[in-house]
Amino acid sequence: MAGLASIMLLALASPTAAQDTPDAPPRPTGLQAAEGDGAVALTWTHPGPAPMITRWEVRYAPSGGSFNPWVQINIPGATYYLVVGLANGVEYRFQLRAANSGGVGPEAEIR
Repeated sequence: MAGLASIMLLALASPTAAQDTPDAPPRPTGLQAAEGDGAVALTWTHPGPAPMITRWEVRYAPSGGSFNPWVQINIPGATYYLVVGLANGVEYRFQLRAANSGGVGPEAEIR
């Protein structure tokens, strides 16, 4: 009987048990931009407790120009980001996406 108990315990403690990887987060919703002096405040709606989000990523570009690299926001519950150092009178495009251990989700875009 002791041998059977050892086999059962080993099976329960096996590190080969399948771990579920979450799906990448969905496209962010409610993305809005409020213009300021040399800055734009971005706000969005957090999708709630599921799917798990570990970070947000933001990038921007002047209209017709190339995007800057993604900036990581390592605050999973964030719903606000202030982009500074922008030129007044220039139109910009902004993209936002969420990420977790399952990958990076699709971006939302606003001008």
